[in-house]
Amino acid sequence: MKELRKKFWLFFFAIALTGQSCSLTDNKKDTVVQVKDEFKINIIENLGSPRQLFFELESLEEQPCQNSSIDKYIVVGENKISLFIEDIQNNSDCNPGMTIAAGIANAGSLLNHPYDLLVSVRETVENEGSLFVTGKKYELSLFSDDGIQVEHAVLNKVPENFIWGYAAYDDETLGISTVANFIASLEEIAQAKQMDAGYYGHFTINENEEIEMRKQPAQNFSTPFFYEFTGSSIQLESILQQYRSLPESDQIEYAIFTSNGDVF
Repeated sequence: MKELRKKFWLFFFAIALTGQSCSLTDNKKDTVVQVKDEFKINIIENLGSPRQLFFELESLEEQPCQNSSIDKYIVVGENKISLFIEDIQNNSDCNPGMTIAAGIANAGSLLNHPYDLLVSVRETVENEGSLFVTGKKYELSLFSDDGIQVEHAVLNKVPENFIWGYAAYDDETLGISTVANFIASLEEIAQAKQMDAGYYGHFTINENEEIEMRKQPAQNFSTPFFYEFTGSSIQLESILQQYRSLPESDQIEYAIFTSNGDVF
């Protein structure tokens, strides 16, 4: 009888240890790798021909070298885009100075259909989701965002036959005179354009249908504009030449951008 009881308890402990082992294995299997956010991701469309989608990458923390960069690569398939963010590279010929490391991954010209999306960070975590591409916008959707921060999940496409820009100045009185005449000259060859509010990569249209430049001019004042334009670049260059040749032109910065990727 004692021998039978001994065998029973040995069997019981064996079962208990087996269960504990399974429990540890299951816990290990369910462990979630936690990583801090290291990189910011933004999407922008290059307006050349053909248009291409860029993933802009930045480190969230400043790096010790001004020539630091982000090691990355991208694989674009018929229905899937995989972005691999490998590491921050501080070159051996470091140019000392704290700055944000940056990099650009070119996804190329994409068709108007949904893509599966994978964003891998340092070969540690993988964020899966989708990139929806239509004739009007790109929309990025991730099930997780471990290690990354997405700046803009929706990128509206800049419409065709579209121009935008600004006249910037420090003397406010120039906005009443010369700049007002410049805007009037543009309106003689271009038409008003109604735009949906949102992020367009190179600019943003706010809820008041006002345009906000991605890179604001350094001057104290600016008069931004946007229009539908079906004319030729020669017309734009002619207007700019006219106003850039005025005596006060050294006090005003003019800029015109087009949906074809031209900068005047």
